[in-house]
Parts: sequence; C-alpha cells; structure tokens
Amino acid sequence: MLNITNGDSAVQVMRMAGIEGEYLPWRDLLHEGPVPSGLTLEELSDVRAGFIAACGWGDPRGAFRERDGVLRDFRERGRTLLWFEHDLYDQTQLLQLLAWFAGQDLSGADLRLICTDHYLGRLSPDQFAALADREQVVTGAMLDLARRGWEAFTSADPTDIERLIGSDTGALPFLAGALLRHLEQFPSVANGLSRTERQILDAVTSGAGTFGQVFAATQRMEERVFMGDTTLWRYVEGLAGGPLPLLTIGGRLGDDFSRAVAPTPAAAEVLAGTADWIALNGIDRWLGGAHLRDGSVYRWDAAARHLTPPA
Repeated sequence: MLNITNGDSAVQVMRMAGIEGEYLPWRDLLHEGPVPSGLTLEELSDVRAGFIAACGWGDPRGAFRERDGVLRDFRERGRTLLWFEHDLYDQTQLLQLLAWFAGQDLSGADLRLICTDHYLGRLSPDQFAALADREQVVTGAMLDLARRGWEAFTSADPTDIERLIGSDTGALPFLAGALLRHLEQFPSVANGLSRTERQILDAVTSGAGTFGQVFAATQRMEERVFMGDTTLWRYVEGLAGGPLPLLTIGGRLGDDFSRAVAPTPAAAEVLAGTADWIALNGIDRWLGGAHLRDGSVYRWDAAARHLTPPA
C-alpha cells in the first residue's frame, strides 16, 4: 500500500501506529508562492522547488523528483490511500493529487481517501489507527470536483475560486472552507493587508512582544490552523521590510521565537484604514495561479465576502 500524506509529522505517527505500506509525505505549502496553471506534475515541481529555494528553505528539487516518481508508479504499490486534514495546507495538496489522479487511467486501481478535521501529526498512534474507520473509496465525483478545484486554484483569475465555492462542493466537504481561507489571503479592500498580515499586527499591537508570542496568538485566531512558524516568520519579515515598514524586528539573541517584534507608527494607520499597505510599499506576490503586482491586484472584501478585480 502507498500512503500519501501532508508531511513528516504525520508519517512519524503513522509509523508508530503500525500503518502498513510505503509512506509518501507531499511536503509542499501550495498556499504560498506560484502555482501557475497548465503545467505537468514535473514542471510544477520545478516551479515550486525554485520558490522554496528562493525563500531560503533549502532546495527540494531532488526530493520532488523522487516524490513524483513514486506517485507515477502508484499502480506498482497496489492500493493507494490518501491521508489529509481539513485546513488550507492539506486541502490544496489534496486538490493537486486528486486532480492528477483524475488524469490517469484508474482502471483496476484501488484509490482511497481518509480526510479528517483532526491534525494528523498531533494524534496518538491509537487515534491515528482509528482513522481507518473514515476510509472512503475515491469516487468520480471527488475526482471531478478536484479537477475543477485545481483549475480554479491555479487560474490567473482568482474569481474562478469564488465560482467554485458557490457550486456544489459536497464531494469534498472541507474544500470550500479551505479555499475561502485562501481568498482571505488576498489584500483587503480596507488597508491592503492579507488576513495573516492583519492578524500579526493585531497580535503585536495587543501586546505580543516576541515572535513566539505572535505565532501563538495568530494560531489561536485561525479556525483551521494551516501555517507553520517558518512561513509566518516570512510574513513578519515582509511587514518589517519595504520603504515604510509596519514592524521592527530585534536582533537575534537565540532562535527566532525569542526575537522582539514591535509595531511602527504606520501600523496603527494601516490597521485603522487611513493608510494602505500596498500603496505604501507595493506588492509582488503569488497566491495560487494569481500573480499580484502593482496595477494588477485582486482584493478581498471581507464584509461582502468576495474579491474585487484590479481597478
């Protein structure tokens, strides 16, 4: 059996739980950086590896080639079981995988899914083993929805995601909520901040004085936790950069969790909506297939719960 899951923490618990077969952690945070449409599995892996390397998180090109090779040989393993969670990190991985499987000849294949609202890496071995009761055969409806969902997520027009969310997504019940959280990462119409950026500033202006405190506070603000500390630190660094930063970061005295974080005077203006983060500092960011650059920025209207197109 081939067990595909979200990362190494889940694999570690899977081993302790005695789950049989080979383990394949997917290890890609698809909610960050470019995920352009129309690429093969290997072509997209090259794009993703380049982004991850540029962030200073190591170069996964070799690991991705090995990972993709194991996936392509799924028939040799017999049964394939996907283990994923309900949050944005996992649901985008699940979309990619199911959309890929939708393009394969699955005649005679045994493809199954366990999708849960529990965080796999935090489970005890007994709790992990008990998830077997949730195992489902992957249906044509799941594959079709994933194909459409992946097309929407990788589209240069993120309003395709809105249209998908407005359709019947019952075949993958956690998908709509995860993709809604993705849309909240687009800059706000009120001040240019993504939800993550706003939560960081809310935490700092409410008294969180170190990155460790900011990380803990922002985790509590999430309905479905999906972002690790390394990724959140990248957002903190972004807010501390540019011509008019919103944060200052103290020098390294230990690990990044102990580094001091404080708001600048501009932070209060942006949070109040009297200044705009993008107007102050510009933007060059990918969210799925959408490349947000000055003059081409979709924004999120939280009150109306929809995207506004570039002006």
